[in-house]
Amino acid sequence: VSGKEVQEEKQRVMTIADFDNRVADLGEILIGTEKTVSFNLINKGASLLVVGDIKTTCGCTQVKYSHKPVAPKDSLTIEVTFKAEEKGSFNKVMTVYCNDKQSPFRLRIRGLVK
Repeated sequence: VSGKEVQEEKQRVMTIADFDNRVADLGEILIGTEKTVSFNLINKGASLLVVGDIKTTCGCTQVKYSHKPVAPKDSLTIEVTFKAEEKGSFNKVMTVYCNDKQSPFRLRIRGLVK
């Protein structure tokens, strides 16, 4: 950790964020189809919640969300769409980076492609 990184961390306003659910079981999905699930990120703090980035583990998952800051006590819906391209079980992770001290958060979708 450099001095610059410590300084940037001090300047960034932090808040408290949480999810209503961090794991979604998509059940059985037919190969060649898509399934979408939503996760709600709740701002439980007193400052604006800013999502800097959401990374996925593969190209079979797409993430959609508003890039606007979330006011205190409001929530942000994160939509995750899974494309069933290969048969078998899957367990995919999305990593959410935001201005919470506990960040990054990990969301997970799982299921079986038939």
